[in-house]
Amino acid sequence: MIFDHLKSLAMQDMAWMELPEVAPEAQLQLCPATEVNSRYFNAMLKRAGRRIRQMAKTDKISAADAEANRNDDRALFPLYVLVGWTGIEDDDGAEVPFSPEAAAEFCDQIPGYIFDRIRNFAATPERFVPDGEELPDPEAIAKN
Repeated sequence: MIFDHLKSLAMQDMAWMELPEVAPEAQLQLCPATEVNSRYFNAMLKRAGRRIRQMAKTDKISAADAEANRNDDRALFPLYVLVGWTGIEDDDGAEVPFSPEAAAEFCDQIPGYIFDRIRNFAATPERFVPDGEELPDPEAIAKN
C-alpha cells in the first residue's frame, strides 16, 4: 500500500508529561483530551453544550466563558484524561499514590496557568505520537 507509513503516526492511548513546577520528578500520565477519547469528548460537549451554542450566536467568548471551560475540565480530567502520575507530592513532601480521588483534588487545587498547560498538552495530538516517529521525507515518498 502506498500510505502504510501513515500508520506510524496513529495516536497512542497515553503520554507522559513532565511537570517540574509541581515537584522536581513530577510526571502526569494523560489520555488525549480530543475526540479520539470519546468518553471525555462526549462528557465535555454535554457539559459545555449550552455555553458553546451561546458563544456561537454572539461570536464572542468572555473571561467567564474561559473560566467555565477550565472548570469543566477540572471536573472531567480526573475521570477521563488524567490516569496516573509519579513524583506528585503532598504538603509534607511525601509522594502521593495516584487515585481518582487524589486526581480530582489535584485538578481542583492546581493553579489555573499550570492546569492550562496540562490541558494544552492533552489537547495536542502530536504529544501522543510514538517517540522517535517523524513525518516521512516527501522526496523519498515521491520516488515511490
